[in-house]
Amino acid sequence: YTDLYSFAKRVGDKVNKRACENFIKAGAMDSLGGSRRQMMLACAQILDQTAKEKKSQVTGQMSLFDYFGDDNKIIVSGSLPDVPEFDKGQLLEMEKEVLGIYVSGHPLEQYEELWRKNITALSSDFAINDETGQADRLPDQSIQVIGGIVEEITTKYTKTSKTMAFVNIEDLVGSVEVLVFPRDYEKYRELIGEEARLFVRGRVSSEDDKPSKLIAERIWRFDDTPMQLWIRFSTMEEYTEAAGALNEMLTEAQNVPPAEKGYPASRIAVYVADPKGVKNLRFPSQMYLPDALTGKLQERFGAENISLVPDKR
Repeated sequence: YTDLYSFAKRVGDKVNKRACENFIKAGAMDSLGGSRRQMMLACAQILDQTAKEKKSQVTGQMSLFDYFGDDNKIIVSGSLPDVPEFDKGQLLEMEKEVLGIYVSGHPLEQYEELWRKNITALSSDFAINDETGQADRLPDQSIQVIGGIVEEITTKYTKTSKTMAFVNIEDLVGSVEVLVFPRDYEKYRELIGEEARLFVRGRVSSEDDKPSKLIAERIWRFDDTPMQLWIRFSTMEEYTEAAGALNEMLTEAQNVPPAEKGYPASRIAVYVADPKGVKNLRFPSQMYLPDALTGKLQERFGAENISLVPDKR
C-alpha cells in the first residue's frame, strides 16, 4: 500500500470505518505517508469515495477522474487535510485504547526524572523473585514510595459498608497493586482516577507465592510534588546584572492559566559560585513552575545553570 487511498481502494470493501480507524490509532498505518490525525480525519471520506468508484465501475459509469488515469486519481482522491499531528499523550492513549498497551512510548517518559527522584521502589521489586520463588525483594512492612499511572481501579465495600479500593499503578517497568483502606480512600478518592499520575507512600504487604502489594498511607499527584528551582551564577556581578530579568521571568510565569501552572515551588534559590553564597528569592504568593519556564530560563542563563529538583518530604 502506498497511501491511505490505495489501501481503501484495494481492501475498502472488507474493512469498515471503525476497523480502519483502529488500524490508524494502533500505528499500523504510519508508513502510508500521513500523520495519524490526518488519516483519522480523511478515513471515512476516502472509504466512501473508493466505494462509490467501485460501484461506478461495476455499473459502467465513469467519473471525471477516470480520464486522468490512476496516478492522478490517487493524488486528487488521496490528499489529506493540512492539520497538525496529535500530541504525544493522545497518540499513546489511542494505542492503549485499541491494543491494551503503549507501543511508541510511555506517558511517564516525560516525567521520568521526577519519577525516579521521588520513588524508592519499582513495580518489578514487588514481583516474584525467580531465584527464590518468593516476593522478597522488599522487606515486609517496609515503607516504600512508588509512582506511576492509574491503570485500573476496583472498589469494594467492607463489612461495615465503607468503601476501599484496589488500584493498579503502572510505571515504566510494570504494575503493582495498591490497597487503599476506607479512611485513606475517603481522604484521597478525588485524586484516584484512571490515567492519573500519582505517587504513593505506604507499607509493603508480602504473601507467600504472590507478588507483594503496597498498603497506601499517603497519595499525591505528580503535579503536587514540591520542587526546588536553583539558578546558578558565576559571580555576584553576573547575578546583579541578571536579577531584573530573572524576577520579571518568574513573575510572568505566574500569569499563565491555572491548568498550566505546573509544580508548586517550595524554594527558588540563586547560587553564586564566587564568592560562594545562596539567596532564597521571596514572593508574595505561592510560586508555581510551569513547564515552559524551565526552558526559558535555560535559554536565557544556560541549561547547565538551571536545576529543578524534587523537594523530599
